Amino acid sequence: MTRPIGDGSILFSTKKLMMEESLAMEARIIEIAQRISGLREILELSQEEMAAKVNVSLETYQSYESGESDFGFTFLYECAKVFGVDIVELLTG
Repeated sequence: MTRPIGDGSILFSTKKLMMEESLAMEARIIEIAQRISGLREILELSQEEMAAKVNVSLETYQSYESGESDFGFTFLYECAKVFGVDIVELLTG
């Protein structure tokens, strides 16, 4: 059975897809944040020290490392430099 375009099914499908993609992105952000936290701990750096090394406030750093906030390329690049890893390794593990 086909449905007419105007019945809302396409809109529902689009919203569902967007929600699934958003959840997947949030999960990836949390994975990367956990990787950053783990590497920081291996180097025995405090969050305060790491925030200073990557040029963000402690509050901002904590929101990135907890996965509460999405981080930009510059933050990831600076973290990779501090950890001595390629940014791709930071992103993919």
